[in-house]
Amino acid sequence: MDERQRGILRKSRSIFTRDLVDVDTVCDRLYQKEVLSEGMKNEILSENTRENKVRKLMDIIPKRGKRAFRAFFDVLEETFQHNLSDILCPGGQMDDLETKYNALHGFQSKRATDKPLLQRSMSAEVRREPVESISEFQEQHKTCEFPLECKDFQKLAIVEEDFVLPSNWPSEQEHAQSLNFKICKSRSSPASLREEWSRMYPMTRRPLGRLVIINNFQFDGEVDDERMKRSQQDTTSLDVLFKQLHFQTKQHSNLTLEGLSSLLEEERTRDHTSIDCYVMVFMSRGDGERIYGIDGYRIDIDTIISTFDFEHCSSLRRKPKIFIFQACDDVAAKSKLLGAEKKNYEILTSSTTSEHMRTDMFVVNAVQDVAVSYHGIFGSRFIQSFVYLMRNLAFNEDFEEIVRKINHLNSVSEPEIIKFASSFSRRLFFNP
Repeated sequence: MDERQRGILRKSRSIFTRDLVDVDTVCDRLYQKEVLSEGMKNEILSENTRENKVRKLMDIIPKRGKRAFRAFFDVLEETFQHNLSDILCPGGQMDDLETKYNALHGFQSKRATDKPLLQRSMSAEVRREPVESISEFQEQHKTCEFPLECKDFQKLAIVEEDFVLPSNWPSEQEHAQSLNFKICKSRSSPASLREEWSRMYPMTRRPLGRLVIINNFQFDGEVDDERMKRSQQDTTSLDVLFKQLHFQTKQHSNLTLEGLSSLLEEERTRDHTSIDCYVMVFMSRGDGERIYGIDGYRIDIDTIISTFDFEHCSSLRRKPKIFIFQACDDVAAKSKLLGAEKKNYEILTSSTTSEHMRTDMFVVNAVQDVAVSYHGIFGSRFIQSFVYLMRNLAFNEDFEEIVRKINHLNSVSEPEIIKFASSFSRRLFFNP
């Protein structure tokens, strides 16, 4: 690995620490590519937090020779973490970049201005402040030689056959594709819908929307390993899905109630005028009506929704807002959390919020927390069902129809796993 590549990893360390997800899979693939030894992989995965695992990985990668940088780039591409692979190589053309770099390497000190345009963009990148999403990165690199439409990370599969719900789900194939998938995109919107565009939410901006995921799995200082791996699998699947839908994505893990309330206030006051849609996902313990922070204190789901209503979040007015809650009754957790029941933190007084303030909202609640596995951890049945249906139908059916299919998809094994409520004033498609 040359000094230029080490510099990129060093300067972008904070971005990787913040945004790299599914470290286990990344390490497994680097091990398969013989970049990491078994001992190195175990050393990384023995760290107690995701952030520490990433920091350890970023310490080791620069020491692993010439192949390590390219292998790391390939693994990020394979796991659909294109916001990070694009930092290593803007445009995703690693071979072209290395050829140009090697050809000019001996003349850089005298002819810096003669560097290829893409290479100058990369040189500027290592001095930039951390970016939050691939869309923000693209916006700040409009001079890139490679047009955005040529980038591999946005290539979508084309399907012409009608999608049919499987009678037995999930199959081993669906399990294998839970992380590596491309959403199916129809060639055009159905002709019958073109006449109804006035009754559909506009969904044309880039970035199209914002996804925020809260994943709590460490309570009272204890980690349920199976629950953690399952929720991390769900988080990664959601991240892969929504990045392909041109969403900015942001993940938060193990928030106390104070941390959760601070996050909600930050998101509420954020300027969302440049996006068309907002999605927030909660995965935590709960009792059906409340979400628990990792310190055992709770917040009403009703309060969370009110935070983004017509009155309190003006930049999301008349835009579709989706709230997904994977926080079902947890009897074992309740017995431990009873001492914290007396504190019920509220950001807003939701009881005074009139119903007309909550237009353009869609709320999905898991009725029960059902794990689904295939040769190990696969995720929750609810989230994996949602991702499976979205990646097959997001470009062809409106959002409510997709959500309705979740219970039907699982009807053989579980009679009902979700309930939902909608105050959408229009139909929501992801490709009008």
